[in-house]
Amino acid sequence: MLVQLLSGHGAVITTHTSTSISGVVNTSNKPSCIVATILFFIFVIPAIIYMIAASKNTSDPFSLAFRPDGPGTRINGNGQGRGLAAINWAVDQLPR
Repeated sequence: MLVQLLSGHGAVITTHTSTSISGVVNTSNKPSCIVATILFFIFVIPAIIYMIAASKNTSDPFSLAFRPDGPGTRINGNGQGRGLAAINWAVDQLPR
């Protein structure tokens, strides 16, 4: 169920076993036109550098590990940025 939730939330699952899930969340950033315009009026080179640096795509990795714990299962999650946000969202969707 978690694999479908994470995939539907934009995650790309790279490894899926019975005890773990690993993947990445890819995001593309859009530079701010206001900041670019201000930098352009100051000098052209900083505006160009900003546009290139701000438009880079990022990949935020995450991983989940599952351990039996009494009648249920304990989920250990690890991630950064949007990867961690995807874990938090998916786990909140699970029934308690």
